[in-house]
Amino acid sequence: MTRPYVQIKAENQIETLRVHLAEHLPRFVDHDGVVGVTLNGGLSRGYADHLSEVDISLYLTSAAYNAWRHQGSPLTEGVSVVDGQLYDVKFADIAAEERRDWEAVALWDASYAQILYDPEGRIERMLAEKLAAPPDPVAAGGLMMACWWYFEL
Repeated sequence: MTRPYVQIKAENQIETLRVHLAEHLPRFVDHDGVVGVTLNGGLSRGYADHLSEVDISLYLTSAAYNAWRHQGSPLTEGVSVVDGQLYDVKFADIAAEERRDWEAVALWDASYAQILYDPEGRIERMLAEKLAAPPDPVAAGGLMMACWWYFEL
């Protein structure tokens, strides 16, 4: 199976955004409780243009996740500007993510994820486990029906 990748006819600015991310990655990982960071979205798929944002997921220990949720986080979650570049940052409790069953869309997105920081190998093990089974082609029918249904609505 050939995987789909972006085919837009515009200047690919991925190298510029990757350099920006590399320069700013320490600001995301230099916090207690950060156990991993993945790159998601368009950059993980090999494309970025002038409208692109840097999509990253920060995986936290349960204690850090709860503290960031209830006592305030040292970073902004969601869309924000970091040194002139748009970022979309997601926080996740690594233990909860390891336990839960991921739906088809999460699995698809994770299949493109690139690990940026994973000193204990936890993200690598989690992704390998979650992505071990090939997607069920019959399940795609339900997603297609849902797309059609919501389009019609």
